[in-house]
Amino acid sequence: MLFRKKFKNVFFHYKIENYNKNCVLLLHGLGGTSYSFRRYFEILEKKNISFFASDHPFHGYTEERDFKTYVNTIFEFIKKNGCKEIKIVSHSFGSYVTELFYTKFKGSVKSIMLITPFIEAKKQTKGLGLLLYERKEFFRYAGKILSIFPEKFKYPDYARIGRKPYFAYWVNDMTHADRKGYFEIQYFVADRKIENSEFLNVSEIHLGIYDIITYCDMTKRLLKNYDVKNIFLHKGDHLFPLKEFNTFKENFIRFVER
Repeated sequence: MLFRKKFKNVFFHYKIENYNKNCVLLLHGLGGTSYSFRRYFEILEKKNISFFASDHPFHGYTEERDFKTYVNTIFEFIKKNGCKEIKIVSHSFGSYVTELFYTKFKGSVKSIMLITPFIEAKKQTKGLGLLLYERKEFFRYAGKILSIFPEKFKYPDYARIGRKPYFAYWVNDMTHADRKGYFEIQYFVADRKIENSEFLNVSEIHLGIYDIITYCDMTKRLLKNYDVKNIFLHKGDHLFPLKEFNTFKENFIRFVER
C-alpha cells in the first residue's frame, strides 16, 4: 500500500517492506513533484521494495525551504522507517539534492542512478538557455511577474506531460511548483557547479540524445572531464524517463534489483 505523509515539513510518497532493510530514494527534477515517479512506484510495490519519494523545497506539498535541512529530513525519515542502505534514482535538478545527500550520508548510499543531471549548467546548454543563464537576473524578474497569476492546480500528473516547447512548459505547465520559487532555483542553477565530483564517479548516468535542456553531447563531454565511465545514451529528450517510461523501465528494474 502506498502512503503519503508530511514529516517535518517535507512531503513523501513512500512504502515500507519491514523485512527489507534496503530502499530506493527517488528525487525528482526542477518543476516536478514526487508524483512524477508514480509509474515507478508501481514497479517497486510489485517487487516489494521499500521506497521514498519527496517533494523538493518550493515544490508540491513540501513547506521546507532550506535544501540542507531538507536532505537531513529525508535521511531522518528513511532511518526512522528502518532502512539501512539507500539506492538513489535522481532526475535532472535532483542531482543537486543527490550531491548534498551523498556528501553528508555517503556511508548509507549503496548506488546512484542520475538521469539527465544538472552538473554545471553553463557548460551543458547553448542558445537561448545559455543566454538566460548568462543573464540570470531574468529568472528573478520572471518569477516576480508569473507569481501574480493564479495557479491552475498544484498537483498534476507530471509524468504525462506532452512534448511541448519548453517555454510553454515553463509558463503554462509549471503549476506544480511555486512559480517564484521555481525561478529562484533557476537563478541558483545558472551558476551551479558540482563541488563533490566523487558522487559522479560512483553513479551510472543516463542521457537523452534529443535533450535540449542539458544537451547530451555537452553533458557527455563534461562527464568525461570528470573521468566518469558509466554513461548510457537513450532516444528521448530531457524528460525521457517519465515520458518514455516503457522503454526506460528495464534500466530502472535492473538498477533497483542489482
